[in-house]
Amino acid sequence: MIAVLVADPHPLFRDALARLVHQDRDLRLVAELGSGRETLAAIRERRPVVALVARELPGLDGEAVLAAVVYDALPTRVVLLDPAPGPDAWALLGAGAAGVLSRRVTPDALRAAVHRVAAGGTALCEEAQAALAGEIRARHAAERPLLSPREREVLALVAQSLSLPEVAGRLQIATSTVRTHYQHLLAKLDARDRVQLVLHAERRKLLA
Repeated sequence: MIAVLVADPHPLFRDALARLVHQDRDLRLVAELGSGRETLAAIRERRPVVALVARELPGLDGEAVLAAVVYDALPTRVVLLDPAPGPDAWALLGAGAAGVLSRRVTPDALRAAVHRVAAGGTALCEEAQAALAGEIRARHAAERPLLSPREREVLALVAQSLSLPEVAGRLQIATSTVRTHYQHLLAKLDARDRVQLVLHAERRKLLA
């Protein structure tokens, strides 16, 4: 049997969570609570395998409960219930959450999430998955170099006042290819001509 604790400030939703747990014969409800401090005390005392914890709990919010569970190295795996999962799902998982679920998740999806988390997995609703994917893409874009190696070569030669055909000859590539790289450089550095391109590149320390 998987011991489960549910914590939510709204009595109707909390009761619905409790009934969902009761309907699964492999789950056992050990506590049903409405405040953060009560929730943390119950987790410390009863050590449930999984705790379904609303982020907006009064007293201590769900994130504070999670932080305390992680700090005390308690075995309970905390799944945070979020009215509208967003990009901070990334930070919640990094802080130790075993999952992030929307309050709009279906009963079957919620029970499946409890089983997945109890087995050591991570549970994310569709909204949290989409938000997490968006955050990953944004972080990747931020970490990716602004210019490609070839664009840097073209920029360096343009900064030496070489014409595009001369740049092509130096790099042994077609002039049309150099022209394409040059247009990309203007767009990326928000420049309208060669002079402005070099100035913007120097300001960003792109010219060695």
